[in-house]
Amino acid sequence: MFRNSQEVTSCRITLPLVLSVITAVISAIFAGVVFKRWWAARSDGKQRPHLLAWSIGLALYFIGAFAQVVLSFVWSPTFFALWYWSGALAVAPWLGQGQSTCWCGAAASPGTFKWRSSSSAR
Repeated sequence: MFRNSQEVTSCRITLPLVLSVITAVISAIFAGVVFKRWWAARSDGKQRPHLLAWSIGLALYFIGAFAQVVLSFVWSPTFFALWYWSGALAVAPWLGQGQSTCWCGAAASPGTFKWRSSSSAR
């Protein structure tokens, strides 16, 4: 029935599947909330780069959790690469960047947030 040697696993509801779905939903909501806080602060003229870094990290975490949900149903090298890249490699640097920027200010991480224009600094 399936070509290209793809097999669909049984559609049993298991604890890892339930936890992956819950993780994906919560991380998507949390990423949206943090991004909304960054956007509101940006609209008020405040510099809060740690919120942007955290929202990017949480969005990457969502991608990893969503890929895990997909992988529980069907094997896909693309979703495995997404799961591995976003979950194992990309989340920690963004969350760490946000944390160090929050604790020490933007000066603690030179070069990372240079996209800010000089006109926005008041």
